[in-house]
Amino acid sequence: MKDVCSFPLKEFHRFMLPPEERGLYDLLLGLLRSGGGECTYHGRVDSDVLGRVYQAIYDDAPETYRLDRTQLFSCVSSPLGGWKFSPKYELNATMDTILNNHASRIIQAAKDNCRTDLEKELYVHDWFADNVEYTFEGYASEESEYGVYGAIVEHKAVCMGISKAVSMILNRLGVDCGTYSDHDDKHMWNIVRLDGECYHLDVTWDMRDSHGHTVYDFFNLNDMEMSRYHHVFKGAPASGSRYNWYRMNGLEAREFSDMVRILGEAVQRKDKTAVFRNLAVPADKTLETVSSILKDSRRVRSYSCSNNPETGRVEVTIGYRSDGIREIPHDQPHIQVAQPPVDVHSLPNHIIECLGKFP
Repeated sequence: MKDVCSFPLKEFHRFMLPPEERGLYDLLLGLLRSGGGECTYHGRVDSDVLGRVYQAIYDDAPETYRLDRTQLFSCVSSPLGGWKFSPKYELNATMDTILNNHASRIIQAAKDNCRTDLEKELYVHDWFADNVEYTFEGYASEESEYGVYGAIVEHKAVCMGISKAVSMILNRLGVDCGTYSDHDDKHMWNIVRLDGECYHLDVTWDMRDSHGHTVYDFFNLNDMEMSRYHHVFKGAPASGSRYNWYRMNGLEAREFSDMVRILGEAVQRKDKTAVFRNLAVPADKTLETVSSILKDSRRVRSYSCSNNPETGRVEVTIGYRSDGIREIPHDQPHIQVAQPPVDVHSLPNHIIECLGKFP
């Protein structure tokens, strides 16, 4: 199913405005991007209109990082009629040069290492997830942490700064990307278009876990998947499925046999860690199901397992036998032997052989 929205995602919030208010949005954003001092608007203006237009500009435009985020523009009545607007700057203009220099290095590295839009998106996702420290909303010590400067230059930002920086970099790389806000939940993430379909991308929630690993639980979700965590608008349906990280890497377990295949291939490669998304068994059965798959493997010396019930992410750490001694840990009650949900002998031979389960 192709995405039905035809407007550029970098202006997503503009197109959520009533049509009669988009002219003011265009005028003010044009003023900001041109570096102009003031402009005059002759349309209808009241506090509700200004609130909606300011919020849309603030959500869409990375350039707002230097403005007073409580009131982006000053607005006074003009003696000649209409309303006179001028940007309310709080941060120094020299920051633009510093920001663009840092952004250019990220962009050039992405161009050097990536060919497709998907590769660029993955590169940008990993750069921000690996290099930026997330600051909880309300705990930011610097105003810059609410915008792109904090994320790109200072490597510290709230979700809004991270999302707007991701959008800025991807658009400069030619990837159609915008920001997506759930103001009720006070959270912002991104929406990206790949091959004509839209996906949700939340780099903030994919930042390193307690083990220091970057995760991909929120890399290219569709509306149904994202709506489990946040309110999703109907204005730009994210119907994409193909480029979900788990799905495109064959790491989405919808059946028990998928879990066996994923773990079997990991054992065959002697991976120390196997990560996948579990959609096959209830969350409270994940650990015993993993145990039922690995407990008889002749190649596995030890294993431990953790899972995230909310996202379905499962991480299995595996130790391998090198001296013929098997040491399955007995001090972890959640890894007690359990009966497999299906007869493992009925699985394809190549999967059984990967695990080395049977003589």
